[in-house]
Amino acid sequence: MFLITGPSHLANLVVAIDSLRLHWNGPVLVYAFPESYQIAKQICEDTCTAATVIECDATYRKKNAQEIAKIALIQTIKDYDEIVYLDADLIIQKPIEPLFAAAASSPVGFAATQFCDWMMSQGVPTARVSRLLQFAEIPSLCVHMALRPTQVSYNSGIFATRVDSPVLPEWGHWTEISKNIYISGETALHAIAQKYSIATLRHGVYNCSPKYQSRIVSDGDVGIWHFHGDCNTRPKKSERGVAMWLDYFTRVLAANVGGVNDWKRKIGNEYLNALLDSKGIA
Repeated sequence: MFLITGPSHLANLVVAIDSLRLHWNGPVLVYAFPESYQIAKQICEDTCTAATVIECDATYRKKNAQEIAKIALIQTIKDYDEIVYLDADLIIQKPIEPLFAAAASSPVGFAATQFCDWMMSQGVPTARVSRLLQFAEIPSLCVHMALRPTQVSYNSGIFATRVDSPVLPEWGHWTEISKNIYISGETALHAIAQKYSIATLRHGVYNCSPKYQSRIVSDGDVGIWHFHGDCNTRPKKSERGVAMWLDYFTRVLAANVGGVNDWKRKIGNEYLNALLDSKGIA
C-alpha cells in the first residue's frame, strides 16, 4: 500500500512500484488525494505496475496530514488481512515477504523498521521523541521508555500490520494528538512500541538510507532503500542517493512507465526539475 497526497511525490511513486514489481506479484494498492489521482491512475494502469488506484481525501490537510491519513486508511481495508505500508521515496531491492512474516510473528500483528542503525542514544531521535512528553494523553512512561539509549529508533515510512491490529487505532490517536510536532506519526511510533509487543526489523535492512547506511549492512544486504527528505533529488543532501535513484529513474523514463515523460515536469517537484536540468534531461 502507498498513499500519495501531493503530486510532487508521483515521480517517486513510479520508481517505487516499478522496483516493487521485480520482487512482488501480489496486490498493490495506491491511495491518492484528488489532486494526484489522475496521474496515479495512469501509473497504476501500466502493465509494468499493475496496481489498483483508490481516490481518497482527508478533512485535515495541514501538518502531518499524510501521517494521520495512512493509519486511518489501513483500518478501512476489508479485502486483505495484512498490509505492508510503503512510502513512495523508495527503491525495493528484495522480496518484501520478511515484512509480512515479521508482523505475523508479533502478538499484536505489527512490525516496524529500524532506520539504519539509529538508536535512542543519538540526539536527533531523542529530541523528537522528547516532544511527546507535553501531551497528557500519551503515557509518559511509554515516552520515557522509548527514550532509553538502548532502544532502536524507528521510521514510519515502512511497516507491516494486520488491518485489525490494536496498535493502529491507538497509534493513530497519538499521532493526531501530537499533530503539531514534526513527523508526529513516526515520533508516536517510538512510544507505541513500548506499549505493545511489536516486531522490529533491525539495522535498516528494510529501511536503509543511502546517507546513513549502517556499516554492518552491505549494499547487497539492503531490501529497501529509503530516500528520506528528498535525498534522491537534492545532491547537497546525498550525492550517492541522487545517483542511485536517478539511475533507476532514467530506466523508467526510457520505458515511459506510467506515461512518466508526459507529466514528470508538471507535478511541481522543483528539486526534480532542477536535477533533470543539471543532467540535460528534457
